[in-house]
Amino acid sequence: MWDGTRFAKINCSDFSEEYGFLLTDDAILHIDYCNGRMLSFTEGHLFVRNLSDGSLIEDIHINIDPTNWFYRCILVNNAVICITGVIYFIN
Repeated sequence: MWDGTRFAKINCSDFSEEYGFLLTDDAILHIDYCNGRMLSFTEGHLFVRNLSDGSLIEDIHINIDPTNWFYRCILVNNAVICITGVIYFIN
């Protein structure tokens, strides 16, 4: 669950919070549950974050708007892939 300032993983059986952290980015673009990472966006930056604590893994400077369908980006394993064919590999 994300309300624009706080991201939290909620247990569906009793609605208790398993973990949560502050996340003030403009948008969450994609979540890679298998690798425990999320891709978020703030003007001029794509952020790859740890899904369990929000720590920054990678800060990618961009000059596109990935919230626009033409520039949509997803996170797959250790790469950010843009629909236009651009691939950015994460160390």
